Amino acid sequence: MNYGLIKIIFLFTGLLMLVSCKEISTPKPQRVVSDKEVLENKRKAVRMESNQIDKYIDRRGWKMTKTASGLRYMVYDDLKGDVYPKENDTVYIKYVVSLIDGKTIYVSDSAGLASFVVGHDEVENGLQEGVQYLTKGDKAKFIVPSHLAHGYTGDFNRIPRNATVIFDISLVRIND
Repeated sequence: MNYGLIKIIFLFTGLLMLVSCKEISTPKPQRVVSDKEVLENKRKAVRMESNQIDKYIDRRGWKMTKTASGLRYMVYDDLKGDVYPKENDTVYIKYVVSLIDGKTIYVSDSAGLASFVVGHDEVENGLQEGVQYLTKGDKAKFIVPSHLAHGYTGDFNRIPRNATVIFDISLVRIND
């Protein structure tokens, strides 16, 4: 009798049994989210943030105007000027930027005046929109929902993702 051949057959059979007994797991199929569901989820998030902003404003008793985009603004020191910034104008502002939880993020006192070209420079859409409601010397508060601020990513520095941003602005100059 060839014991070597029997050993090989025995080992091969044992190995085959081990392999066949091993539980095979198949990945569960991922649920595909439709564009409609994504859009509805975004709308729901915007509504929730809008409600949070409204409650914030109510607690402070502020009288703010809400624009079609969702920006809230209030001019609290109106110099009744007649020249408003428009596209291509350079504006110079003093600012304090904070989050809705009250944490101050940026202050122009430490960074100096900020300037940007209306409609062209890469600043928050809400800030672009808001300065166009001001005249030289006006002071205002803007509450900028996340979709008009830094959105899903934040600013990769101090502003977290999906953050509502509050600007306290003074429009110092236009085109000077």
